[in-house]
Amino acid sequence: MSIKINTLAASSLIRSGGSTRYIAFKIKGEADGANTPRVPLNLSLVLDRSGSMAGQNKLELVKKAAAFVIDRLVEQDRVSLVAFDDEIMVAGPSCPATSANRKILKAELQKLKPGGSTDLSEGWFRGIEEVARFQSERVSINQVWLFTDGQVNRGITDPEELANHAGQIRKRGIITTTFGFGDDTQEDLLEAIGEKGGGRFQHIKEPSKISQAFAGELQERLRTVGRELALQINLPGGIELENLNDFEMSKGSGHVNIRLGDVFAGEEKLVVIKLRVGAGTIGQVLRSEAILLYSDPMTGSGREVRPEQEITLTYASDTKVYGERLDPESAGIVGRMLVEQARKAILEANRRQEFGKIPGIIETLRGRLNRFHLLNAPGVAVLLSELKQQGQQAEQAVLDVSTRKSMHYQAYVAQKSRRDYNVELPVED
Repeated sequence: MSIKINTLAASSLIRSGGSTRYIAFKIKGEADGANTPRVPLNLSLVLDRSGSMAGQNKLELVKKAAAFVIDRLVEQDRVSLVAFDDEIMVAGPSCPATSANRKILKAELQKLKPGGSTDLSEGWFRGIEEVARFQSERVSINQVWLFTDGQVNRGITDPEELANHAGQIRKRGIITTTFGFGDDTQEDLLEAIGEKGGGRFQHIKEPSKISQAFAGELQERLRTVGRELALQINLPGGIELENLNDFEMSKGSGHVNIRLGDVFAGEEKLVVIKLRVGAGTIGQVLRSEAILLYSDPMTGSGREVRPEQEITLTYASDTKVYGERLDPESAGIVGRMLVEQARKAILEANRRQEFGKIPGIIETLRGRLNRFHLLNAPGVAVLLSELKQQGQQAEQAVLDVSTRKSMHYQAYVAQKSRRDYNVELPVED
């Protein structure tokens, strides 16, 4: 198992008076082969069984998806089953995923019926307890999968407080992935838990995609090749850095750390940073160092890998700066990330009913893409055209819930380099 990182500079020359420049990093997880050993899972499935789960056959579809996951575990794995409405039920305490135990868990799963209101926090905490009871037995991927279809109305309901809990639980070595189905879910809350919890958030648009979402998440976890990736960038003085992906970032003396979570075999994470560089002398070269830090999933030991390409920015004459040809791949990555930033800004303006700001967001984006020669980069023109149509709709009235959620998730999966299992099928083994 290995992880590779490449540096892609959209441009490397800067004006003597200072410039803004974008750098893209491409990080890819690779397995040694089909028979590569994997880390055991220590998993808790925490499922919403509130009254709203009766509609659209949702609970039955979730039970089918959970059974699919249980069937694909092996006896080295552990699994538990927790169901919640206004009461919490441990339908299946954590146990080795032997053939006999899998049958018992699936039988308990089939007994679940829709009930009352939604106490998500207590259901989630109970799932964490089940994982934590066996966390120290050996090296394993300790994870809670949290599924809900509605609004949280019991227990802790504040998104910020729940996100803080997720971050603390992550520090204990337990990660959380959230699944939200339909138009009634609180995507801000579920996204905050999933991201702060070190996993991800999956927005499931229709009932038929529930099994697909569970299968995709399982595939990713079974192919984990690196845990808790952190991209450390060491910067010379006078450079300001912004992370366009909105990954969690911390700053130290002369460096920043961008947390990327886990990576699985075949996954490609794209990270884009924006550098604001001050004035300098023509010919002066600025060098930055990038180091990717992560934990080996099999041993827990720390690893690091560095890109072959050095990050260099060179002060040059205005003629040379304006004449520089951009690398098409990095230009496409940067351009797409700028579009997704603008998409989120449009959504926020629409939510605040500040409709008059939306045309300005589009024009600012177009100007930025034009200034950095990104309009003709691969895929950017199509995304910009799509965003203009969405912007025209958003400046007329408050967007309907379905459209808003779809736009939000579109930006989320692009910025976080996630696979969207509403449109992508999990890879067959």
